[in-house]
Parts: sequence; C-alpha cells; structure tokens
Amino acid sequence: TQSTWDLQAAVVALDMRLTLLDEEKLKLLQRRISAVSQSLQELLDKKAALPEGSAAEATANSVLAKMAQWDAVVAELPGLADRLQALSQLHTEAANFSATLDRVDVSQAELAASLAAQASLLHKVEDSLATNMETVAKNLAALDTRMAALKL
Repeated sequence: TQSTWDLQAAVVALDMRLTLLDEEKLKLLQRRISAVSQSLQELLDKKAALPEGSAAEATANSVLAKMAQWDAVVAELPGLADRLQALSQLHTEAANFSATLDRVDVSQAELAASLAAQASLLHKVEDSLATNMETVAKNLAALDTRMAALKL
C-alpha cells in the first residue's frame, strides 16, 4: 500500500541520515571543525594586522560570520545523533510492523479466496444432496408401489 511504501521510504531515509552521524564520522567532523577553528583563529590574528577597511578585512568578517553560524550547528550534532540512535529501534519496529501488516493483508486475501471456494463447494454439495434425496424419494415411492402391488 502507499502508506507502507511511504513509511519504508522514511525509515530508509532516517537510516541513511543515522549512518551519516555515526561516531567515527562525528569525530572526523569535530577534527575538521577544530582545524577550521584554528584556521579561523589564524585569520583573526592576521585580520588584526591588516589596515582598517580593506577588502581582506571584509572577507575575514564574512568568514567569521559563517563560522559563527556553524558553531551553533556543531553544538547540536551530538544531541541529534543521540536522538537518531534512540529512535533507530522505533524505526526498525515500524518497518517490521509494516512488513507484518503486508503479510496479514496477503493472508487475509488468501483466506477470503479459500472461503469463497469453500462456499462454492458447499453449494454444489447441497445441490447434489437435494438431487440425491429426490432420487431416493422416487425410488422409495416406486418400491412402495411394487410392494403394494405384490400384496394384492
């Protein structure tokens, strides 16, 4: 069903995001951020040595502003990784539930088809039994007639 595919696609997307935030990648990202922070500090030191109002100063200010934005993101990464790992089990269970629901749907369809076949067979047996009862009734009537004829 569409909702099953949507759920499975969401689980796959979350799993891909979770793998992006594993501990080794986070450590690598933190090392890179440290390196960029050191580079930023070097730029700030060089900026102090530049004359006021130069193009290099504007560039340094731009880089500094961008780094300030990333500082907030870096602080949130460990919490985000923890939440994704905590929700990983829930997403796995949701995917399993979705697969189980699909199997239940298939089983229900098979049972409905089997029930329809059984109902058809029951109808044929009932018709056959009615025909056989008529034949037995006719045979008993014929037997009674012959018995009555023999008694006369």
